[in-house]
Amino acid sequence: MIRRGATVPPGTELECDVLVVGSGPAGTTVALELAGSSIQTILLESGARKESAQSRDLLRGFVTPAGSHEPLEAYRRRQFGGTSNAWGGRCIAFDPVDLEARPWIPHSGWPLPWSELQASYARAATLCEVAKPEFNAETVFPGQQAEMIEGFDGADVITSVLERWGPPTNFAQKYGPLLEKSTNVTVLLNATMTKLRIEPGTRRIKRVEVAIEDSHRFTVRPQRVVLACGGLENARLLLASNDESPAGIGNENDNVGRYYMSHLTGIHSWAKLKDPGQTFRYDFERDNDVYVRRRFWITPDAQRREKIGNVIACFLTPYLDQALEANALASAIFLTKFAIALRRQSSAAEYLRQNKSELMRHVNTMFWRAPTLAPQILQVVKQRYLTKRRLPILLPRKEDLNNRFALYYQSEHMPNPESRVMLRPERDALGTPRLDVRVAFTEMDVKTIVRTHQIIGEQFGKTATGELVVDDAPLEDAVRDQLRHFDSIAHHIGTTRMSDDPKTGVVDRNCRVHDTENLFVAGASVFPTSSHANPTLTIVALALRLVDYLKSTRGG
Repeated sequence: MIRRGATVPPGTELECDVLVVGSGPAGTTVALELAGSSIQTILLESGARKESAQSRDLLRGFVTPAGSHEPLEAYRRRQFGGTSNAWGGRCIAFDPVDLEARPWIPHSGWPLPWSELQASYARAATLCEVAKPEFNAETVFPGQQAEMIEGFDGADVITSVLERWGPPTNFAQKYGPLLEKSTNVTVLLNATMTKLRIEPGTRRIKRVEVAIEDSHRFTVRPQRVVLACGGLENARLLLASNDESPAGIGNENDNVGRYYMSHLTGIHSWAKLKDPGQTFRYDFERDNDVYVRRRFWITPDAQRREKIGNVIACFLTPYLDQALEANALASAIFLTKFAIALRRQSSAAEYLRQNKSELMRHVNTMFWRAPTLAPQILQVVKQRYLTKRRLPILLPRKEDLNNRFALYYQSEHMPNPESRVMLRPERDALGTPRLDVRVAFTEMDVKTIVRTHQIIGEQFGKTATGELVVDDAPLEDAVRDQLRHFDSIAHHIGTTRMSDDPKTGVVDRNCRVHDTENLFVAGASVFPTSSHANPTLTIVALALRLVDYLKSTRGG
């Protein structure tokens, strides 16, 4: 069942077996897997079906120093489905090397083997609508060219690895109807958890405080609690629940909020290929109906030898301005996205006012350039927005790029205790302290990006398949400058990291908070390392693993 939190009378105390806080991919997965069982479950979602200005304000926080990280409300969503409302759908599994304790990367290593994570990927792939966790072109396209660039692959870098793309899956739209029909799961919308309360003299959560607005509050008495609010909010709520534990719940060893990671991304170079023709696998392809695309990947052997992190690269956005045709197509995409976004706004007039300048620029582009391109524009808009499984990214035709292909990289962000989120004295409308993000980097972060470009460039030379031209020289300086104005691309990772030893983490291998018997955390905040991979598929895989544990230990 799905109902408004406002229907719960003020002062009420609800009871349940499992309380799930947050309805993004992690929280919805937990609730969905519990649906149909005898486990009475409540799912709290801070927002409504559409995000309001009031809900969005609860996400705001601080960045120190100013400008070193995107605003905290960027990318995130307080509404049913969480950030799956803005998710692009890219699904990539973590690699075995990501879970290894790598001597050259301090604080690396997971407390569980990759095989345990792998066991949940098939179910996660189904929920994320990418069919199967298969990321090797050799098996997906047997008998066909596996490499992106024929003759390029070697011991240090390969291009036969794939990324898979979901429709993308909006978890509220896809799975909300199933939760609506559930007799043992109750979803409460516009119900914000503000604090966890520990039963005196125990290590158990006794009750959870919930606010609809400042004057309308109630509590939930759960047997077990699963925090699934995202990499920033999970840490925020643990730190803010500090009445019984002054440092916050789970923070006896000062680890909550530390090891904040994301992914380091950018474009500093472009490739010129010897043969950008038929043997160059540039575009998206289909594995049945699932879009896939090839990428560059620095192999684990090369990572070990060079003592760098995990990283991928691909040809993504054009390095130079697109041709007029591509500009018109891009404007068509923008206007279509804008129209869709406008329907979701609580204040359409305010949204129009905020985006007026960019909106008019794209309208002008369409007016002057679109008439001659109407068939192509209609086709692209259909592929991107008028089909269930949309084209993931609008790529300019390779013929329009004059053999100049921009190399986009996505690199692992090294675990670093000095990269952290903290509470500020300032509070939101419901009384919860706001967050302050202080993202930090290490020399290993810079080295990984620089050496990746060198390895790819060297491989082009060895195989005589092309060349890599670095425009931002010296590259090391360009990377450092970019990190001064960091953008997390919505990947908030590591703030409640998993460990066997309470001294080095917040949750154990089963995602249970070390010092609290009935409190669990789901989401990317439990990842000890970030990999190069977008986190959603692994978030869902770990949420499935957590539900298996909750079911197997019911009553424990």
